[in-house]
Amino acid sequence: MNFQTQSTLPVSQPESILKEMNEWLTETLGDSAEFMIPELAEMFLEDAPSLVQMIQYALSQNDVVQVRNAAHTLKGSSASMGLHIFSKHCKEIETQAKTGNLAAAAKQFPQFEAEYMQVVSALQTIVE
Repeated sequence: MNFQTQSTLPVSQPESILKEMNEWLTETLGDSAEFMIPELAEMFLEDAPSLVQMIQYALSQNDVVQVRNAAHTLKGSSASMGLHIFSKHCKEIETQAKTGNLAAAAKQFPQFEAEYMQVVSALQTIVE
């Protein structure tokens, strides 16, 4: 079995994150997207930090279940907002946890966290 130990996913720039998210939400929500995007961004910024911290802590404690659950939750919320690259990073962490390979998940965490920080940077421009 071949376990991926480092993500090959890119780390996005805030501008591309906003563009992808706006396109996705406009397609999904139609005319209401303009009004919903700031609210969705604010909710994500409120909920995501604790989940990222939970993943980091659970990795340090070798807690497969917590890593998997937190990554799964982040994967879904980010995908529903059109944050597809971050969602893929979450899926990689979740998949490694599902296979019990937390060492691989821990190696992927820095790139996951870098993408998360870019998402935060992008979303903060919406809610300010």
